[in-house]
Amino acid sequence: MQKDNAPYNFIVMKCPCCGAQIGKVDKATLKGLSKNDGPNGHVVFKCENKHCEYSGLELPLFVVDEYIYQKHPTLILGTVDKFAMIPWKKEAGSIFGFREHEGSWARISPPELIIQDELHLISGPLGTMVGLYEVMVQNLCINYGVRQSPFLPDDRSAGFVGKVIASSATISRAAEQVKSLYGTDQLSIFPPQGLEFGNTWFSEEKAISDQFPARTYVGILGSGYPSIQASIIRSYAAVRQKVKELSDNEKIDYYWTLLGYFNSIRELGNASSLIYADVRERLSQLQNRELLPFTLRRKLFKSEELTSRISAFEIPEALKKLEKIFSNNHNQAIDICLATNMVATGVDISRLGLMFVHGQPKTTAEYIQASSRVGRDVPKGPGLIFTIYSPSKPRDKSLYENFQGYHMRIYAHVEPTSVTPYSINARQKGLHAVFIGLMRHLAEGNLRTNASTQGTDFQQLAVKVKELIIERCAISDPHELTNTTNKIDEIIHFWKGRFQNYGDAGNFKILGDEDYVPLMYASSAEVRDEIRKSSLSTPTSMRGVDSESRIVIVDQKL
Repeated sequence: MQKDNAPYNFIVMKCPCCGAQIGKVDKATLKGLSKNDGPNGHVVFKCENKHCEYSGLELPLFVVDEYIYQKHPTLILGTVDKFAMIPWKKEAGSIFGFREHEGSWARISPPELIIQDELHLISGPLGTMVGLYEVMVQNLCINYGVRQSPFLPDDRSAGFVGKVIASSATISRAAEQVKSLYGTDQLSIFPPQGLEFGNTWFSEEKAISDQFPARTYVGILGSGYPSIQASIIRSYAAVRQKVKELSDNEKIDYYWTLLGYFNSIRELGNASSLIYADVRERLSQLQNRELLPFTLRRKLFKSEELTSRISAFEIPEALKKLEKIFSNNHNQAIDICLATNMVATGVDISRLGLMFVHGQPKTTAEYIQASSRVGRDVPKGPGLIFTIYSPSKPRDKSLYENFQGYHMRIYAHVEPTSVTPYSINARQKGLHAVFIGLMRHLAEGNLRTNASTQGTDFQQLAVKVKELIIERCAISDPHELTNTTNKIDEIIHFWKGRFQNYGDAGNFKILGDEDYVPLMYASSAEVRDEIRKSSLSTPTSMRGVDSESRIVIVDQKL
């Protein structure tokens, strides 16, 4: 953080006690961060608000993996991406209660509660890999009441399994997904329905009225225009101008910021160029045609973008800008915000009430999640969602023709998710990592640090770990039980007596020492051919699990 233009990557934006700002105020000012020097020095957070309970004290917040492993916090917030690092780092065992003291290992109680937000997103290739790694995570969270090694007893019937709470607003066939992800048939949906559908005691359905307006969906299909761009220009300009003509400032603020949702970066880029030129020109045409006074003429001054094209530290700043309300004097509210599926989950800004969805998203779940970003402050008015359909896409035309019926039963159209953690591709990419992770963290001694199997409890532990994985496979996907068993046997045979080191997630030792051949190498980086043949390609992230294919043009005439 010595450079003025250095990004702020510490995530913490405000004090959790009083809400005072922490982080970068501007290019030259940094608040709430300090550094402890020394061999164990690290960055600490301190609240600078003098009236705060934690004023001048170190906040109990840790955002770097190594610090988390050392401090053993009571509450950990993270993403499923971090599952991939568990086999790589022996220190990760501290999360599951393992402690090293004077050369020996002991264990305290492992985590007892796991909360998974947005369960419907754990699907497809990501969900498949997560479902496989959940075998490792779930088994490391089982409390057998054992404080000393061996940590995996022969009789595992008395093990206490922690509770998993998963939330989702758009999910279909939840039982099948939970069975594939967590290997259990024990599913309870909360809150359950009461005597009347929609009344769960915790929530109830309200009839649509002025006091409780619902979201309003409007479909636009400009079949008479040569391209969808013409529909965008005319609809954006017309809606933006009408918002300016509202008489109530509270209503104006609610609909002032237009949130444009796009299915791809390419479509967003095309629309962005229209906003800076064509939409403004169209606004002038409408205003001149209707002879509007200057005070009622809408101008487009401020626009924002929420996509993967902006850096991570800029996202919180963009969200802060979206929270600024409309004012007749020195207005700082954003006029238009263009976004991709980045805003589909986790963006809860109550003042947003207007959205344009450009083309039907791939899934109904994504459509519901995205359109739910507006209209969250119910008493202020209905959230308005305009869906612009392309006349050149058959799917868009079909949905437009059935617009009313589709939206009246929109939750019935939510697609079931696909999670296949024991499929052949998943086994090849991650089964060995799950096996190694369980072996490494449940081992008694040297096997935690070194991959050498000589003089360790490798053989006995391998049999038990194999049983853990097979038991989960028998519940989640019994058709792949034989193939999974054979794959584990191959892993045990491959590992036994051949390696001294596990490897590192950055492949640093591989690149620096030609004689270094570890058990695993990171699949995200290039290595020499000898390593590819002698070691196991292991992921360091749950995303990007599909391998790349290289195409070489041999004959220019083809």
